[in-house]
Amino acid sequence: MKNTIKKLFCISLSTLSLSACYVVPSVNVEESSLNMHPTTITTTETDEVKPVINETTSVSSNCVTDFTSETIAVQSAINAEPLVNATLTTSAVSDYASISEQKVNTVKSPDDFYINFKPLPFNIFVGNDISCSSEIYAEQIKRIDEEIDYIYGENYNPCLEAKLLICALLSNQNIEYKYKKWLFHMVEYFDDNAYIQREEIYDKLQTMQIEFIVFYEENEKSMYGAEYRVDENKIIFYIIETDEYKECYYNSYAYEETGLPYVDNDIHYLLKHEIFHNTVSNKVDNLGSFLNEGMTVFLETEYNMGDINYIEDQRILYLKMLIEIIGKDKILEAYSKSDWSVIEEALLAIDPYTSKPVRIYELMIEWDSEWANSHYDYYLVSEPTVDIRTEMSQILTEYYNKVYPYTYENSLYAKYNEMFMGRTDYLYDDMAKAYFNSRFEEDWFITRLY
Repeated sequence: MKNTIKKLFCISLSTLSLSACYVVPSVNVEESSLNMHPTTITTTETDEVKPVINETTSVSSNCVTDFTSETIAVQSAINAEPLVNATLTTSAVSDYASISEQKVNTVKSPDDFYINFKPLPFNIFVGNDISCSSEIYAEQIKRIDEEIDYIYGENYNPCLEAKLLICALLSNQNIEYKYKKWLFHMVEYFDDNAYIQREEIYDKLQTMQIEFIVFYEENEKSMYGAEYRVDENKIIFYIIETDEYKECYYNSYAYEETGLPYVDNDIHYLLKHEIFHNTVSNKVDNLGSFLNEGMTVFLETEYNMGDINYIEDQRILYLKMLIEIIGKDKILEAYSKSDWSVIEEALLAIDPYTSKPVRIYELMIEWDSEWANSHYDYYLVSEPTVDIRTEMSQILTEYYNKVYPYTYENSLYAKYNEMFMGRTDYLYDDMAKAYFNSRFEEDWFITRLY
């Protein structure tokens, strides 16, 4: 588990259709102007898709600086060490006999599944439906089933569509096998989310690129974090690699647990946030940063961190308040389609003669503006957003009382609302609730792959 969390400065660059995460203070960085000799690894460009602005965040493995972050990804797992080839030799028992036979028993490495996976040649979804016979993907599904049994045991059998989306990731020829291995657990999210736009996301998973840039000094020009560039379908990581940070990491529990090299360990954390952005549709793109990033962190806490008590992010609290009114399915559908109208229609169904949904959307934009002004600090953003949050709370509470009259006082909604307004930071035991991860009540600490 990481020892500290780094303070990030995340700027959405709408004109470039990307968002970047910077260490505070930060400036625009051009590779030609760097003094610290960055190392860049780049993959092939893909066709452009409709751009979307995604605020992205990250977490550092470094334990030198005290820092906070928009995204917290906690590594929890059992290390799966590759098995080495073993050679067994049989000889005659008699001192006078010569060796008559040598038997060699080779044990495959768990990495073989990811290294040698046979890619599917085309997108097998048309819309959200499978468009070909099972013979086309039978071999791949058989191997995926074997890997699921290895990681989860025989009691977990996700739907075919979820396995085929994982198949798209495994078929990606632009990224190294280790990234596929670290993301295999996304089969859980694909299994739980019926609103994923499968044809579109299959293409994105199969063609996604990964690039990282390493800075060997920490100064005003260095950056730490990650961004997902929608128009390029590319995730870019910015890593600061100093002797001090490396020494700290290699003496940490995180290294003892995973055995990952310093840079890989940082990417392992950051990747688990950015992949959720990759699985959001870009066709509508009017959800807004408040809900897009809030849901990404929300899902990350359930599927990657195992932390359903996480309440530091005001956006997650507001999303939980919305869920208590219109249900988790509407929120998940709106996120997956990046379509605010799904939430708007659900609220109008409760009270059709009002402009309250429009006002909620405006207030979320105002909150985002203060979030940027606070340099993306959870504590600094609280004071300047008091009036914004007060109005956001009043509007939602009116909706809640319409749907559930006379039940507010002892409701889960009320507890979320108290925390959203900053009137209490007490963590209620009955707030420990997983909304999206259907397997959360199972043994969460399944075999994780490094």
